[in-house]
Amino acid sequence: MPDVCPMTRSLLFIVRDDPRTSPRPAEALRIVAGLCAVQQISVRLVLTGAAVRLLSHETGALLEADQVERCRALLVDAGYVVLVRDGSLQEHEIGVPAVPCREVSNEALARISAESDSVALF
Repeated sequence: MPDVCPMTRSLLFIVRDDPRTSPRPAEALRIVAGLCAVQQISVRLVLTGAAVRLLSHETGALLEADQVERCRALLVDAGYVVLVRDGSLQEHEIGVPAVPCREVSNEALARISAESDSVALF
């Protein structure tokens, strides 16, 4: 009997807290970066609202800025693409994000949530 379940689990992390006032977004980023290495788990990260500041090259105002930069580097090296809610990058004046990202609509986010085995909200 195998010691690993052959089925891939899917996890969705939705981060909405502001990384300037809460350490929770940095913690979510750390968890996602760590889980990206596990092949039996499909991990998606969605940033909404002020959480998109995790993608800014300007990290001085962020809590846990060093952790954010380390985790972003891991995601970039892994070829990971972060999902962001439509309009969030412009709303928070992010410009060119530090990690590749793709904007998603509310409808797409609802579909992704429904398809995920587990959803974590930060």
